[in-house]
Amino acid sequence: DCSAKLSKMLQTDGFALVRGTGMSRSVCENALIAAKLFLHDAEEPVRRSCLTKDRARRGYSPMCTENFASLIGEHGPNDLVKKYRVGPEALNVMHSDSDKSSTSIGEEVKSVLSSLHQPNAWPDHKNWGAELSTFFKESIRKYYESMCKIAD
Repeated sequence: DCSAKLSKMLQTDGFALVRGTGMSRSVCENALIAAKLFLHDAEEPVRRSCLTKDRARRGYSPMCTENFASLIGEHGPNDLVKKYRVGPEALNVMHSDSDKSSTSIGEEVKSVLSSLHQPNAWPDHKNWGAELSTFFKESIRKYYESMCKIAD
């Protein structure tokens, strides 16, 4: 059974290579390039411009700021990993008191969103330049959207 094999690989190796999903090779390559540009090549102020109040759900988490062991009831040192998390776009959410879509997340919109539907924290043009910040955002968004289609 495919799901049992996948589960075993994740439990023993911690990762799995999944083929035949139909995802475009260029989408994967661009996401890898974008991730390297952001997590390894960009200056720390660029990454820190994507810090959010709740880093466990969106944005950048610097190295040694999270602890996976604590999530499973164990004690251990903080994780030696940088992370960048995205999710579904929270923009353009209709709210009951308005006829128009919100183009930014105001307090009235935040109140109708679950904690899992927070706005993504993208690098700003002024922090990283228009070309890099646009490439990063578009590449990561396309990858996320492709993964969602595969998951369905």
